Amino acid sequence: SMLNLVLDKWIDPCHAMGYSLETGRIDMGKGNPISLAVIYGAVGRRAGLPVRMISAPAHFYVAFGDEIFVDVFEGGRKRSREDLELWIGQQFDPMMMRDEIDYIRTILSSSVKPEKIVVRAAANLIHIFSSRREYRKLLSVMRLAITIVPDNAEMLLKYAKVASMLDEYDLAIETLAKAQNFFMTTRAYSSVVETCKGFRKEFQMAKMLFLRHAAKRSFRPKGGQLQFRVGQLIVHRRYNYRGVIYGWDLKCEAGERWIEQMGVDELNDGRDQPFYKVLVDCRDRNNQSTYVAEENIIVVDESKKGAPPDMIQHSKVGFYFEAYLTGGTCWHAKAQRYVPNALLKTQYPDD
Repeated sequence: SMLNLVLDKWIDPCHAMGYSLETGRIDMGKGNPISLAVIYGAVGRRAGLPVRMISAPAHFYVAFGDEIFVDVFEGGRKRSREDLELWIGQQFDPMMMRDEIDYIRTILSSSVKPEKIVVRAAANLIHIFSSRREYRKLLSVMRLAITIVPDNAEMLLKYAKVASMLDEYDLAIETLAKAQNFFMTTRAYSSVVETCKGFRKEFQMAKMLFLRHAAKRSFRPKGGQLQFRVGQLIVHRRYNYRGVIYGWDLKCEAGERWIEQMGVDELNDGRDQPFYKVLVDCRDRNNQSTYVAEENIIVVDESKKGAPPDMIQHSKVGFYFEAYLTGGTCWHAKAQRYVPNALLKTQYPDD
């Protein structure tokens, strides 16, 4: 009751519900049980209560002393030690041995370390992002897990695989080398060492092919045929969304079906005008990239005095650009505030 009083008085209900993966914000009625357990623990300790967090098989509890346990998976239901011993025992073989009983009692009498809580939360996120095939988010969570437990060889192998799926071959090769060194210390895993070596060779070949394809150069034609440059901030003439140019073609290179669906031939200059690859500001559209005809592009007006235009908010800005120029400085052209990274400079050397 004392904890509930503290929670009611000092914790806003919507914050106490935890972080919603679905919406990316704090929501009433949505939360992660492990996050809730951390809130219970933090508030309880500040209230002077003997709070422990317990990591049980397929479950997570908060304990007050030795006899009161809160089940955060069931809305904060209070459970006794006998209930938990029975429930946890059911997760094991029915013919439970004495050492398993002792293990259960050890779990209920212990307190999980903070790093173990983070690893367990990360494991849940890994499962979620894997099932959703959100590989960029998956890679970030795996990086966190490896930082906390760097000798987790199985996680290293998965991390390398996901990195290669995202064309981050240097990271994949480096990670495989770490996994290989770990397995070399154990003779029982000699076959895994050879597997790591084989995958490293494959990733090195994939990296070479990727860079060869990515480094196809596009030189600007003379005579002003191409009006805009990589890194320029633009606004779409028709739909009024903001964006930044990260590539271009001298004419529309999309397939016939896309050209027909988008009515490209109905434009004033049709398919033979330059087309630009644009990262769209997430405040205008949700994480999109578009292929825009030159006649539909307006460069951001910087004639007004004051601060430069807002930076574009998009998850892939860092894939193509290494800096954003502020003040009165631009890269080459008007509103060209994003500086291309090394790979983009190789692809568009004249921009």
